[in-house]
Amino acid sequence: MATPSTYPAAPAEQPVPAAPEPRIQLRRVVKFFGRKRVLEGLDLSVAAGQSMVVIGGSGTGKSVTLKHIIGLLKPDSGTVVVDGVAIEQLDGRGLT
Repeated sequence: MATPSTYPAAPAEQPVPAAPEPRIQLRRVVKFFGRKRVLEGLDLSVAAGQSMVVIGGSGTGKSVTLKHIIGLLKPDSGTVVVDGVAIEQLDGRGLT
């Protein structure tokens, strides 16, 4: 039987690096056009260097989602953050 001194030392615990902030983040985004709800609590997160494809049927909110990300539309509720900046708080000049 091995004595405690013959057991190898446990590896030192390495700190887990914090996940970087996503480049694009939509949190609980809701958008209505009149009485039609196009986006209902949309959550989306895209990391730096990550590619994302948005697919779906006609009228499912693909273009509306992309227009929120580039600042052409502002959500009725929820938040759109690109590079750490909340898009809905920017004016036309801040979006360029």
